[in-house]
Amino acid sequence: YPLSHHHDLRVFYLFLISAGLMLAGRFLDKNFYKQKNYAEFILFLLIGPILASGLQLASGSMLDLEVILFSMVWGLSILFLIHVSNFSAILKSSQARISNTVTQMGFDRAKFFLTVWMLFVLLAVVAHQVFFHGVNFVLVALLPLIFLFYFLTKKIKSIQSPLSSDLAIIRKQAQYFFLSVALFFIVQSVSLLGVGF
Repeated sequence: YPLSHHHDLRVFYLFLISAGLMLAGRFLDKNFYKQKNYAEFILFLLIGPILASGLQLASGSMLDLEVILFSMVWGLSILFLIHVSNFSAILKSSQARISNTVTQMGFDRAKFFLTVWMLFVLLAVVAHQVFFHGVNFVLVALLPLIFLFYFLTKKIKSIQSPLSSDLAIIRKQAQYFFLSVALFFIVQSVSLLGVGF
């Protein structure tokens, strides 16, 4: 009973934190999540550590380091999509005076920012894999991610104007990169369960 009681309290506190963050985002500003760069951090918490922690606690398990670090990788990957989406609409957003990380940086600095963020996501995936599962799986499975990283960064660097039609291509390639990250963890999970392909 004490363990069950403490577990229920952890779930309840996690729910309160999540609800508080969502209410803050809803009532502080009509377009809070779209226009405020600090809202990106709240989204990171909601779709990363809080979501993963909540799922693990709801299943009756204890929090562990691997799940927490995975949730951070997942949150960073989602934010990468958001940053790329903001970058593809940087001209319209700037004209509408929408304030987020990308619009505050400007076009040229945002290009470098996206490249660094994507590299950080890639390194976070590698670090998570090596730290918890060794290097056996990572060498082959990360090849698609490295391939997409190379071509996407090359495409980002080649864009010279926020009016370029290549912005839509970058957004699509960023989605492929994110899906590759998700597929990497799915394949890894299935392989750890001993399911053959």
